[in-house]
Amino acid sequence: MGKPVNITLSVRASALYNANPQPSDQTALDTYCGLEDNNNGAIPPGETLNDFTSQVYKDQLVTWLINNSGTDNYQVKILSVVNSSDPPFFNPSTISAPQGGAASVNGTCNVNSGSDTYTINFKVTLPGSKGGTKNYSLDPKLGGNP
Repeated sequence: MGKPVNITLSVRASALYNANPQPSDQTALDTYCGLEDNNNGAIPPGETLNDFTSQVYKDQLVTWLINNSGTDNYQVKILSVVNSSDPPFFNPSTISAPQGGAASVNGTCNVNSGSDTYTINFKVTLPGSKGGTKNYSLDPKLGGNP
């Protein structure tokens, strides 16, 4: 029997926002971001954040969350979670946050086997007159289970 899974994206917002070059490359994302879940998700030794795999379960809720601790004045929000596999791992295949982004989004797993890469699109905003918004993407993996 499966269970709901929470996948949490942690971002050192100030460091990522100010990293060069822009847009940030995979090295900056690996340095300033992290992923974890409540189901023993892991990055294989020597691999990148894009190799993080969360095991999810058919007909169970998957929630993507932002860990906002330590973001100073920066705001971090999820824009969307996109899966383009056929059949899609979750329904709908694009889970969009409300206008402006959100601290979390939800989807339900549709498959009971296999693995697939998906995309988490998120933004970091520095409010105020000197601020702005920068968009980022990560491509971690999901593993389907009954």
